[in-house]
Amino acid sequence: FAQPRDAAFASYRLGWLAPANLLLVLAFTLGLFFPGESAPLPYLPLINPLELGLLAILALLVAQMRESGGQLTTLFRLWPVLGFAFITMATLRAVHHWHGEPWSGAILDSGYTQTCLTLVWSLLGVGSMLIGSRRGNRPLWVGGMVLMILICAKLALIDRLYMGNTTGIVSCLGVGILLVGVGYFAPSPPKDDEG
Repeated sequence: FAQPRDAAFASYRLGWLAPANLLLVLAFTLGLFFPGESAPLPYLPLINPLELGLLAILALLVAQMRESGGQLTTLFRLWPVLGFAFITMATLRAVHHWHGEPWSGAILDSGYTQTCLTLVWSLLGVGSMLIGSRRGNRPLWVGGMVLMILICAKLALIDRLYMGNTTGIVSCLGVGILLVGVGYFAPSPPKDDEG
């Protein structure tokens, strides 16, 4: 760019890239709900064309937010929500392809699906608590704890319907083991004095 407008490029950047970012978010959102057929290749979670494309979109959005500095800090806080949605839908796609559940709302009526969601969400919650404890990042630790509380509520309200079979038992045992481990390995980081 020629003088004198080259210095103003950074301030124009957000407006110029807003339509592209909007389309990327729309493509990501729509892509979450596709079944992710990968024929003739075998379906592999996270290593299939759809999920690799979604990860590429997330990487582009995160890179854009980091380059913009403080202009997109509010949007940058949404990445845990986008990541959680991506992992949840990737889990449902894996259940669809590997267990044969229908790719519709009926997939949530399966005990196998509920067990997979419970275990994957528990790993996310425990992982957040471990990383938050190790790094002294209290908000990350609290986010993991809130997720574990929601999982316990899910066990009481949804997974208990499947307690007569193996999937319900696996859900409870898996979450219990993870909770015992996280209590030992990931104590709560100290509160900030300013907060």
